[in-house]
Amino acid sequence: MIHLILLVSNELGLVMGFTPFAFCCILAVYMQADDIWMLSVLWGTILLLWDLAYRMVNARTEWWVPNRGGHLLFIPIWIYGTCLLAFYVHMAEAKGRWLPF
Repeated sequence: MIHLILLVSNELGLVMGFTPFAFCCILAVYMQADDIWMLSVLWGTILLLWDLAYRMVNARTEWWVPNRGGHLLFIPIWIYGTCLLAFYVHMAEAKGRWLPF
């Protein structure tokens, strides 16, 4: 017997997560293959600031409750942004350069 599992979606989270991703994908077309990891700082910063701004404007929201702000798969968007920024710092230290120029 097959059981269907339905994940509650958050349209706000989808827009917050994939709009900056699409923007970074467009920018990646114009970058060298070795520098594409640098877009994680842009994507992470947009995610973090967009979700934090939304949660500050809507003061009734809580930081950890996924249905009161942007989230993907029940994880708040600002956590994804923080992880992307941490990835950028790790890659920058490993490669020894922080900017593409």
